[in-house]
Amino acid sequence: MVKYDGGRGELLSNSFIITFLYIELDLTCSIILSILLFNMSRKKFGINMPDNRAFKRSVICTIIILLLDCGMWFFDKQTFFAAYHLNCAFTVFYYTFATVVSATWFIYVVSKLYGNIKINLLYFLPIIMMAILSVVSIFTGWIFNINESNTYSHGPYFFILPVISYYYFILAIIAVIKTWRASSSGKNEKKLYLSLILFPLPTIIGSLIQSFLYGISIMWTCTTISLLIIFVNFQNNEIYTDFLTGLYNRRQLTEYLLWKTGKTDNKRALVAFMLDINHFKKINDEYGHSVGDKAIFSAAEIIRRCSSPDDFIARYGGDEFVIIKEFNSKYEAPAFITKINEVANNFNKLKKRLYIIDFSIGFAVYGENDCKSPEDLIEAADRMMYIQKNQSRIKA
Repeated sequence: MVKYDGGRGELLSNSFIITFLYIELDLTCSIILSILLFNMSRKKFGINMPDNRAFKRSVICTIIILLLDCGMWFFDKQTFFAAYHLNCAFTVFYYTFATVVSATWFIYVVSKLYGNIKINLLYFLPIIMMAILSVVSIFTGWIFNINESNTYSHGPYFFILPVISYYYFILAIIAVIKTWRASSSGKNEKKLYLSLILFPLPTIIGSLIQSFLYGISIMWTCTTISLLIIFVNFQNNEIYTDFLTGLYNRRQLTEYLLWKTGKTDNKRALVAFMLDINHFKKINDEYGHSVGDKAIFSAAEIIRRCSSPDDFIARYGGDEFVIIKEFNSKYEAPAFITKINEVANNFNKLKKRLYIIDFSIGFAVYGENDCKSPEDLIEAADRMMYIQKNQSRIKA
């Protein structure tokens, strides 16, 4: 079957059109990812943290696999000199890098969860195995076959490629689930864990379609979509999340309060709690800023344990935190403060340190005592917190 291009008066076969479209799609995706990579490098994205380095490697490997896919489409069925050898070379590198892309995702997840840790080299044996099988397949046709007319097709053991790819995806998911179960995760952490599980989903769906419907090539387009989603998520985290604690930052607090006060239910009390770590300056002065950072992180952990999934928690600045919480009655607010103090006391008993974590806490109810705006609400809670802090100093 042929199509007639009336604009140029040429006959173009369906095969040529499909090849051209897939090459165009691969090149478009590689250009998009190259722009993304350039943007990350230009802005010193993520301050060169381990997870950001791993993400960049994943982007680079995906660009390489897209270009290899272009080469496979271009050289397939060609009859010019060395076309067969080029087709074989591109196909071998393609199959090897297909497993490398999956491995870089696993490395990214591990780096995101645990930071800069060494990964056992045994995890990468499947990549070496795929590289060897790919080279051998030139002569045996096990993984792929390129016949005398230079036409590519799947081999009888092609399934090894998706098995190795899914092996790395499964390892990543297991690591996420183990970390999730072992942590007392807040709302932000739950979003992180869910995103790490769901981000490879487009790639998995694309690979399944590509494996069972021969001739369709959408897996790397789906991978590009996944990487773009991750990048957008990165940007959102940098804008709205506090780097040290993983809590929301002051900017997101402002936006949340504007939204919440615009839709608040008058039947429920919207309460803002302002928390300040007592004697934090002394911790910094006596033990150094690294210990001070650990104290802030510990304080955030205590607050997470006290709060429910519907609460909004933010680091307001320095050693100050804000919790936005709804109650059936405003008279429930003091009981919540008691709960925070109890959790802090238990935390201090269980984990012996050079210092203790306790808070001065103030609260204000939206709509009462001239708290008619988000700014008024935070200022009122802040004033009450400083009153309590001064009273604590007098007692001390």
